Amino acid sequence: MTEILFSFDTEDFTSNEAADAIRDLANILREEGIAGNFCVVGLLAQQLSAWGRDDVKEALSHHEIQFHSYGHTLHPMINEYTDLEDYSAARAEFLRREGEGLALVKEHLGVERVYAACPPGQSFSYAAFYGYPEMGIPAYIDTVVDSPEGGLWFCNGLHMQYLISLESMFYGHSKTIPQVLDWFRARKRAVIYTHPNRVLFREFWDVVNYDKENLRPFGDWLPCKKEPPRRVARYYSQLRRLIRAMKADGDFTFTTVSQVLEDENKKPARVIRREDVPALRDALREQVNPVGRLCVADILQAAVRFLLTDENEFYPGKAYGFLYEPRGVESPVTVTGRQVREWAQALDFTGFLPPRIGPLGPADFLAAALEVLCGAESVALAPRPQQIDLAPYPLLRGLRLRGTWRHSDAFEDRWLSDRLRWQAWTLRHL
Repeated sequence: MTEILFSFDTEDFTSNEAADAIRDLANILREEGIAGNFCVVGLLAQQLSAWGRDDVKEALSHHEIQFHSYGHTLHPMINEYTDLEDYSAARAEFLRREGEGLALVKEHLGVERVYAACPPGQSFSYAAFYGYPEMGIPAYIDTVVDSPEGGLWFCNGLHMQYLISLESMFYGHSKTIPQVLDWFRARKRAVIYTHPNRVLFREFWDVVNYDKENLRPFGDWLPCKKEPPRRVARYYSQLRRLIRAMKADGDFTFTTVSQVLEDENKKPARVIRREDVPALRDALREQVNPVGRLCVADILQAAVRFLLTDENEFYPGKAYGFLYEPRGVESPVTVTGRQVREWAQALDFTGFLPPRIGPLGPADFLAAALEVLCGAESVALAPRPQQIDLAPYPLLRGLRLRGTWRHSDAFEDRWLSDRLRWQAWTLRHL
């Protein structure tokens, strides 16, 4: 059985008319007995009140409200103001801006809890990935990692990837409904998304008003070119057809982010026992990679705990990757158990991991620590990869954010793409 989530990038704060599509989509889903996930931009929530759109608010009240950033493409965007070497400064500015946006969504739409954040466009910032869970938002929709399980834990949040947009199906004819159903059958979970403004308009609102810079003063926006009414009507008809085909098929069920999180919370707590160490050592001997529901940073923390205490169990919590690229030994070296314990004493897991632990790379140290826990008095280390194999995560492996989406030409991507890859030690499978 494949779980289906409908997610709507509810973002166009420039057009009162575009809000009609938000209302219509919400009503169609409700009429079909489905709760959707409407990811709302803070400035749009504010504009709905300014426009007096109580009809839209009422339609949305039957669905889950998620968060789609403070201002979407309003510059500076998330990537533009978090592409800093100083993480503390990037984090503080992110929490300030996005905290204001989340407050607008809660105030104007009357919601107490938001379960997911969704990035606008290519706003894949490690500061956001860590920042939203800090804000009490545990899930992230539309991301750079994916699995047939329908999600992964990454940077302390549950990440679920967008798979296909309704506008590409109904306006672009990328896949037929039967093709989509066959594609989704192999997955535990699939997220279908759309942009309500694209139901009614042939172009994105931000292409016209916010491409690379704030092209228009706030409130003085240019309208987008409209879709013919017959195409809009066909879009809505096709949406009902898709939903009813899934219901009739029997292999699909519908869910929301809060329900996914509830199911995850029902799973047994993740635990690493001292008796698990030999198996973990063997699993990581050639390459550091997630082991089941454990990320590499979990295993590192457990190894250090076992090295320094007599405890036999470790329950993983928050995990962090690296701010700077980890570098391992360049030639064979032998270390003693005493040295490994000394280096372990200096580790602090309340923040990002160090790129070197003593004279070793982090993966070198982890390999040595696991061997010492298995009884070795000294460990011979050869050069090895310090990062996990990113081949299963092609979007993350090939990420290059500069020049993408609506980013300013001044956006350099000096830190964001690389630092996202350096967080791979936090990847956990469901």
